[in-house]
Amino acid sequence: MEPKARMAFQRQLVNQRLGLDVAEAIGINTEGIVSNRDLQDCTFERNHNGSRKDTVVNIVKSEMNSAGFLSSRELNKARRHAKILAKQISRDASENSMEEGPEKKRQKLNSSVVDSVDSDDEGRMVVDEGPPCPGEEGSEWPLDNFCSKLCTELFSPAWETRHGAATALREIICVHGAGAGKSNTQTMQEMSWCHQAWLEDMAVRMICVLSLDRFGDFVSDQVVAPVRETCAQALGNILHLLSVSGVLGVVRLLETMLSWREWEARHGGLLGLKYLLAIRTDIRDDLLKHAYPHIYKG
Repeated sequence: MEPKARMAFQRQLVNQRLGLDVAEAIGINTEGIVSNRDLQDCTFERNHNGSRKDTVVNIVKSEMNSAGFLSSRELNKARRHAKILAKQISRDASENSMEEGPEKKRQKLNSSVVDSVDSDDEGRMVVDEGPPCPGEEGSEWPLDNFCSKLCTELFSPAWETRHGAATALREIICVHGAGAGKSNTQTMQEMSWCHQAWLEDMAVRMICVLSLDRFGDFVSDQVVAPVRETCAQALGNILHLLSVSGVLGVVRLLETMLSWREWEARHGGLLGLKYLLAIRTDIRDDLLKHAYPHIYKG
């Protein structure tokens, strides 16, 4: 297309978008509103090598060649930056090439960038669309965040909230406790270690509630402590999965509670021993050596 014809075509499109064609139809001169200089082509932004930065691949590739080896986090950052630049350049290009007709729509590049950089050769890059890489998300225990929130609610000032959180944790550990703390990206040894660490942490939290809770519902000469009772039951479910060394550590903590002056703390310690002896029948003889003096003393 000749420059004059292209200029006339661009002026016609601008007039139609601005509604100036109606003004021209009634005899109003609109040449002063949009000048020929406004319609001149704008050159695209060029990098230091003079090449057009018109694709995500070229932009990210130039970033890679200038920065060398990048980590996965830096790759993602460079990809996002390149996509922003590519969108801006694409917008400018469509405004300055209306005479060439509509261009093909660019495909969205929302995939991971796989990069292979050699020390002697030029960096080679493949931008491929696909699902998220396995292991980046969904690898942790699905109930981990929910249990963390429940652990926070265990220390709520309202006894109803503490009781509800302890009940939920009791049922979760009973049904799904075998996978607590594990991740599908770990080895079997790492899974076992993380599982025991999670159980020990949860056992300590339950013991803290047993020692700090002071709520009791008195009926005649008897008292019902729903929070301590539920926490002791949850502790029993934890001890069912805990290793022998971890169970002995819990016994020592319960023995310490039985020597405190506050009767609520001693009551919590006795409840913990009650469910411990009921659940760990395999080491009951060893546990009785520690628990029987305190049980006999009351």
